[in-house]
Amino acid sequence: MTTTFPRAKRKTVAYSVEQVDAFIAQARLAYDTYEIGEATLTSGDIRRVAFDVSKKGYVASVVDSALERLEVAFAELEREKAINTEGWEGLSRRSRVALDDLATRFRRRAKKRFARVGGFKTGYRVSDVDAFADEVVAGLDSGSTLRASWVRQAVFRPQKGGYSEVQVDLILDELIDALIAAGQA
Repeated sequence: MTTTFPRAKRKTVAYSVEQVDAFIAQARLAYDTYEIGEATLTSGDIRRVAFDVSKKGYVASVVDSALERLEVAFAELEREKAINTEGWEGLSRRSRVALDDLATRFRRRAKKRFARVGGFKTGYRVSDVDAFADEVVAGLDSGSTLRASWVRQAVFRPQKGGYSEVQVDLILDELIDALIAAGQA
């Protein structure tokens, strides 16, 4: 099986060809059989996939872009299924509750929004995450449309004793899921 991803040249970050090809094949099968049975792959699985870095592999930025489009495609399938199962009102209510719960987390006092790692461990820079949280709250309060794609692009610098990366990433995943459910991919 061949893919359309370009191969990386020297000094370009690249992903393992074998791992990417295997995951894309799994995603194609899951997408093609989505309506038939239980989902074997979710938009969250696609968002969290990681590949080994490899010389002469696929250009990472191109693969990442394709994965983002694939995640949105799966999210749309999941959204359609939820609408068919619980109705538009049910899905809308569920996503609103999830966004309200997340807003409560993001409204916590600065420097206290997430657990911190030990002083000798590296986490996310507190000021970066707090600034991001303030933008999320402002977006939710103003009624402007936050987008999951915007959340996916969040980057936080490292800091000794910073916020727990695991906890922040988990909350961002929940925010992405809630925004996608609200139709704000």
